[in-house]
Amino acid sequence: MIVIGIYIYGYFKYPMFTSIIQIPSQSFKYELLTEKQPVIIENNDIQKMFDKFPFGFNIKKRVELQNDNWNTVRQKHFIMHAVDYVDIMIYPPYKKHTKGIPDPNENILTIQLSPGQTLILPYKWIFNVDISKIQSLGVNDFISWLF
Repeated sequence: MIVIGIYIYGYFKYPMFTSIIQIPSQSFKYELLTEKQPVIIENNDIQKMFDKFPFGFNIKKRVELQNDNWNTVRQKHFIMHAVDYVDIMIYPPYKKHTKGIPDPNENILTIQLSPGQTLILPYKWIFNVDISKIQSLGVNDFISWLF
């Protein structure tokens, strides 16, 4: 029981700074996702990534998003693959927000993806995107599936 408690505590602990990791697809390692920072993968073959993703006890599924509205990542990892040029506004979970809407006094980061690039956001990050310009997939484990 203590081990589960420690795991859940670590799950909701976030770095107090934002660092966007940008990496070519051939250098991508899944261990990068443990840093709980946004990851941009260059020139990514999304199907190969999905096939090689270490799902183990994880559940992957398509996610319904609200277009042109703020969405909160409710999965352990939320994967967005650009099919067209797209701007994605992101906001970290440790900053002040009200019901998933960023505080207007805080800075919002905007990432511009080109077709073929992939952005992976960690659990509880907040984002806004034109859903017609991305393919998306959510990856849950047991804890993110519960919450």
